[in-house]
Amino acid sequence: MFTSGATINARIRSPGISGGITINTARLVVKDEATVSTFPFVGKGGDVTVNAKDILVQRFASIVTGSFAADAVDLNITSVRIIVRDG
Repeated sequence: MFTSGATINARIRSPGISGGITINTARLVVKDEATVSTFPFVGKGGDVTVNAKDILVQRFASIVTGSFAADAVDLNITSVRIIVRDG
């Protein structure tokens, strides 16, 4: 569970590709402005992969990949149930 602004991040400070993030769990809860991200300021974002039976993203939380300077790569989510609510 990630709450209250907690962050899991893979970033890069020079041109290149940031590392990826893979989460394998039965239940993932991301809430209260928490973030799972590979969103670098320079270079290319890395893949974000989430494998969970149940996923709850709530109250302005996010699971993202992207980049200010280059193309984003893949956001892969495998789940039986995904709930996104309150923001």
